Amino acid sequence: MAENVELKCPGCGAPLGAPAANGDHRCAYCGHTSRPRAPGSGSGPSGGDLGVWMARLSREQEKQRAGRAEVLARERAEAASAQRNGLLFFTLFGAAFFACGLVLCVSTPPAGRLRGVIFAVVGLAITLLGIGSFRIERKQRWLLENGARGRGTVLSYRKRGRKFDLVLRVELPNRPPYELKTTRYMDPHEDAVFARAELVMRVNPAKDDDFVFEW
Repeated sequence: MAENVELKCPGCGAPLGAPAANGDHRCAYCGHTSRPRAPGSGSGPSGGDLGVWMARLSREQEKQRAGRAEVLARERAEAASAQRNGLLFFTLFGAAFFACGLVLCVSTPPAGRLRGVIFAVVGLAITLLGIGSFRIERKQRWLLENGARGRGTVLSYRKRGRKFDLVLRVELPNRPPYELKTTRYMDPHEDAVFARAELVMRVNPAKDDDFVFEW
């Protein structure tokens, strides 16, 4: 009597469904494509060949992980570059506005200098805001590149408008866990905040409460 044999994905071990027209199986869980053989069929790898086959599979999985990491790193770099360019334009716009205000103050009669003063004040405020944003972006970039990578578990949270008051249990390599209270803007990642959620963090090695989330 024929024995029903359940085929499993060589990548994650999940059961495989029906094969495609070419005989390949695509795992619904991890997406790995393979053409496994039923145990005992005599056509699968055995002995030394099995070790070679498993080593090849391991290399393929490692390449896939490295490829995903490379794509993620490239996307982050592109997003950071776009953010810096936007901040640069914002700061230069404020500086130009400020310069126009100074010119108006100097070139117009005293009775008409109010417009120049308004231009100068608004331009100065925009310029200072842009400079401050540049400093924040530079600090975040430093933490992403040099911070210790760890995990923050959300113990509790409270939303106040766009801000979240968070209580986190922070776990870092070779460090005892510690509790951290912080207030953060979480947009556009508000859906990631819920009780017991685990968030990837980059923490300043010299300051426990100085960190960024790694999205």
